[in-house]
Amino acid sequence: MKKMLFYFLMTVYSSYLFSQRDHVSVMGSLIDATNTPIEYANVSLLSKDSTYILGGNSTSDGQFRISPTSQGDYIVKVSYVGYQDTYINVPQLMEKRDIGIVVLQENTHNLKEIEVTADRVINKVDRQITLPTDFQIKNSVQGIDLLNKMAIPEIAVDPVNRTVIATDGGSVQIRINGVRVSSVELMGVKADDVLRVETYNALGARFGGEDATVIIDVILKQKKTGGYVMTDLMNAPFVGFGDNLVVTKMNYKDSQFGALYYLSYRDYKDRFINRKTEFNNPDDSFYRQQDGIKTPFNYQTHNVNFSYNLRSSDKYLLNVEFRNEILNVNNNYRSRSYYSNTGLTTFNNTLNRNSRYSPTLDLFFKYNLSKKQSLMTNIVGTYIKTNNKRDYKEYDDEVIFVDISNRDKGNKYSLITEVVYENQFNDKLGFSTGINHTQGYIENTIIQATAEKMNLRNTNTYLFSQLQGTIQKFNYSLGVGITRIWFNEAKNGFTFYAFRPSLQLAYKAKDNLAIRYNFSIESQAPSLGQLNGVDQRVDSIQISRGNPNLRPYNLYNNILTLSFSRNNISANLNFRYNYFDSPIMDVTYLENDMYINTYANQNNLVKYGVFANMKIQLIKDIWSIGVTGGVDRFHSQSSTYSHYHTAYWGNINTNASYKKFDLNFAINFRTSSLWGEIISYGEDWQSIDLGYRYRAFRFGAGMSYPFKSEWSAGYKNLSKIRTENSWTYIPDNGHMLFLRFSWDVSFGKKYQSVSKSLNNSDRDTGIRGID
Repeated sequence: MKKMLFYFLMTVYSSYLFSQRDHVSVMGSLIDATNTPIEYANVSLLSKDSTYILGGNSTSDGQFRISPTSQGDYIVKVSYVGYQDTYINVPQLMEKRDIGIVVLQENTHNLKEIEVTADRVINKVDRQITLPTDFQIKNSVQGIDLLNKMAIPEIAVDPVNRTVIATDGGSVQIRINGVRVSSVELMGVKADDVLRVETYNALGARFGGEDATVIIDVILKQKKTGGYVMTDLMNAPFVGFGDNLVVTKMNYKDSQFGALYYLSYRDYKDRFINRKTEFNNPDDSFYRQQDGIKTPFNYQTHNVNFSYNLRSSDKYLLNVEFRNEILNVNNNYRSRSYYSNTGLTTFNNTLNRNSRYSPTLDLFFKYNLSKKQSLMTNIVGTYIKTNNKRDYKEYDDEVIFVDISNRDKGNKYSLITEVVYENQFNDKLGFSTGINHTQGYIENTIIQATAEKMNLRNTNTYLFSQLQGTIQKFNYSLGVGITRIWFNEAKNGFTFYAFRPSLQLAYKAKDNLAIRYNFSIESQAPSLGQLNGVDQRVDSIQISRGNPNLRPYNLYNNILTLSFSRNNISANLNFRYNYFDSPIMDVTYLENDMYINTYANQNNLVKYGVFANMKIQLIKDIWSIGVTGGVDRFHSQSSTYSHYHTAYWGNINTNASYKKFDLNFAINFRTSSLWGEIISYGEDWQSIDLGYRYRAFRFGAGMSYPFKSEWSAGYKNLSKIRTENSWTYIPDNGHMLFLRFSWDVSFGKKYQSVSKSLNNSDRDTGIRGID
């Protein structure tokens, strides 16, 4: 009887606590001085003696709600980067209480005087949100600098060449406020304009049409100064190396005008390639040893962009961008070749001269149907003009044995249209649906002994719907997409349909511990260059050939992520399993004593692995370090081969700052990957630089590869028919001293900009390259 009474009383007490938690709560909304909602602010509930009880984050519309387990007197504390901490007394909280609108004030003190205690890492069901620290912002000039110092787990940033790749060597798509951009446009963003960085390492239905391993979305502050001019120049005094940027933005009433110019050039003198190839012909097996001779390598890239932004209150937004890219490449590969079957020693020379011009007009319009609903349209027209020339000669002192000339001229036209409808029903349920359609056409002329013309047409249509919500500590996202891919060239063509579901789950075990699981199916289509069936001679015994019979394939993704964040430490542990069904991979076979290098849909490829990341602020506002390390296992299969490969990789990034000086060091250990029969070995770059700030100026000096004498990357082909080991070296990059100068000045009135949340682009030239 006593036990029954005890259980009854416990049940009544538990029910009371539960009802208290359900009925006792404090809620409100956060805005800044321009009435803009502040999302992901850190909201904490404190006791009267300022002891932390529980906390959370504001939603996308600035709303927050915290439910304590008991009645009492409390204090609500709101913290966010760049704003003053705000405290609100909540005495005698006995039931639900709405404290109304809380206006956060900008922190107008110097950065070194700001102390923000908000959580730096916020885990959502479909992404991880990272807030930059004041320490990181203060020691960065532009967006690439800031990404490097934030040490985001899924990406590796080369601060010298200003490139961003996935830590495992995969591709990264960069966005700004949802807009797909290049690293050039990210360099045009001032570091102190960055509000947060959102990382998608598993793409749901919304991004089902994207070809990327990781998406990085850099969210900017909506409140901007009236205008600014920023210059960022990096050049090597003793080597042909430079990256130089000038960007400006100006505002007039409800309009914002922008312009950007970027010049990147390389002019190396000592690049060379060492390559050994084994040709296994049943009648005549032999190897060719090519010892590289130092030869010039140079390119120039020019980017000229213009933008216009118009907004009318909170009703609509118009964004127009006109982007231009001009690329010129001149490569000269020379080597001394030895043939084991004849004992002949020759010289070979390959001269590549490539040029590309690509203008793009990007139109975006967003109309807010109501406070919770919006309709967005994005139309992107792109033209790509390509002219590639390749001359190959093999000779000795007296005779030219081989003389091959290839010309590849292309004109590609594409139109991408996307429409998306979004409805945020409440803070616990949202819905989005949309359609993306790409229409492409390419004219390609290949000139060898004769001229061959090719006309390709392709379309890609993607329709999706996605539901996202919250149930207590669980977040979920359910999506479904349908893809239709169509291709036609002469008498060849196909139509392919794919069903693309996605599931994303997240559970917040504690305030500083979260678990996420992501599953998705993606469809990958062959490039237009891979579909080009025209033969192109590489040398006297090799031919490069496309395959118009290629078919799209599916990729199945599984990712489990554990995230921990507390005080000055944040860490991630990731497990992933990827299955590629009938992927398009390289294949080599013999045909009339010629080695044909082409593509085919093979059986499958499996990739699984684990990686961990940790960021630590060792000395507050002075010294921080980020470390990432992982291992991946590959298994590639076809009807004729089965290959395994294990890859270990990692990187270290550390930053120190004292007064007006900052010191940065980064090292990326070489990663590798297996695709088909080819193992690719990436870069293992290093850099160190020292900077000094004086008012609006920053002066810096650094060194690329301080502990190595050269840059290197390579690959190994495991084919039994044509086994090859190739490495490229650039001694110019070893111990390369570079100087940096940055200048940033802001002026004018304040303007609240709203950026587009859709963007599309086309960078597939339709031309197949030959090494």
